[in-house]
Order: sequence, then structure tokens, then C-alpha cells
Amino acid sequence: MTILDNAGYHKSEKIQKYLKKNKWVKLIFLPPYCPHLNLIEHV
Repeated sequence: MTILDNAGYHKSEKIQKYLKKNKWVKLIFLPPYCPHLNLIEHV
């Protein structure tokens, strides 16, 4: 399981092909805006 932001390269066609071949890989995407998960937002 991997947690990622919503960068475009994380959702590219190459990644999608890889995920179809390797069903054991699970990606979890963070919401577009989540200041509670970014510690610098509290400063």
C-alpha cells in the first residue's frame, strides 16, 4: 500500500498499465487539499 498526492505522473498511463499487471499493489491518493496532513500549514 502506498499513499500518494494527486500529481499527474502518479496517474499516468504507464502507472495504470503497471497496476493492471500487478494487482497486489494498492495506491491511496490524498485529497486535493488536506492542510491537517501537512505539518507546515500549522505554522
